[in-house]
This record gives sequence, structure tokens and C-alpha cells, in this order.
Amino acid sequence: MNADEVQMLNDYAKEVGAEALPLQDLIASHRRLRDMSKRTHAEWIKALENAREIGTRQGMELVLTGYVSLDDLQKMTIKEIVDKYFVAGYGEK
Repeated sequence: MNADEVQMLNDYAKEVGAEALPLQDLIASHRRLRDMSKRTHAEWIKALENAREIGTRQGMELVLTGYVSLDDLQKMTIKEIVDKYFVAGYGEK
């Protein structure tokens, strides 16, 4: 490491309230953060997939019970569907 890089590391150590921050500690910390981010991203993807499944099921329920035609449902945005069928009250035409 050159002198500028050492100084950057020392400045960062002070910024995070550490006396010193060896490069190996910084790398280990970065690896932990990346692992946490991967898990968080995987959890987010799982939540989106779950929401998609629920939305699909609820949309089909609306179609099968005759509250909306599949053709109309396919033309609507998610906001329009929510506003019309869920905010106004499920089952209200």
C-alpha cells in the first residue's frame, strides 16, 4: 500500500470510531456485509415471489367469482385493481 492508501485507511478508521483498522479487518468486515446483503436480497426476492403468488390467487378469485372478467383484469394496472377491488371493499362492484 502506498502512503495515500494508508492515510485513507487511517482516516476511515477514525470515521468509524476505531483506533486503527488493519486492512484484513476491513476486508473481513466488507465480506460480512456482502454476505448480509446477499441474504437480504434473497429474502426480498422471496417476499416478491410470495406477493406475486398472493396477487395471482386473489386475481383469479375475482375472475372465478365473477367480479371482473379476465380480459378486464389483464388490461388493468395493479393500482387500478387495488383501488377498485380492495380499497373500495372486496367484492363490491
